[in-house]
Amino acid sequence: MKKKIIGFVIGIFSLSIISTASATELKLATFEPPKAFIASKILAAWADKVNKCSNGALNVKMYAGGVLGSPPKQYDIVTSGVADISWTVLGYIGGQFPLSSVVELPFLTKTSKAGSRALNTLFEEGYLDKEMAGIKLIGLHSNPGYQIHMKDTKV
Repeated sequence: MKKKIIGFVIGIFSLSIISTASATELKLATFEPPKAFIASKILAAWADKVNKCSNGALNVKMYAGGVLGSPPKQYDIVTSGVADISWTVLGYIGGQFPLSSVVELPFLTKTSKAGSRALNTLFEEGYLDKEMAGIKLIGLHSNPGYQIHMKDTKV
């Protein structure tokens, strides 16, 4: 029986999902291009650390550039078994994570640290339990607060 552990680490949230399987290879999917900072520095380093800490029991292999699915499909490719782990932006998965989307609102947080702290507090206090039912979060983070861009006026 497979257990699915889904972790979220996001640009506004990033979805990192792990499913334990009999095979040692774990597929890590992301829509980010292979040379993008998230893929080349963050996810690659995380995969390397998992591989090293498992003493060869696990081999996390990254599939970048959306080869396993587009941004809105990243959650589904894990829950359907196409990938074991995924990094995505929860806001790209329309309507499925409305409570988590609170940190996407303009002017709510000024820094990614404040947004990440707020998001993790919501999770730790159980406010996101219904949205995240059946999955296990590895981590959550937020980008700096979004802004409204106008042609001639700074908002």
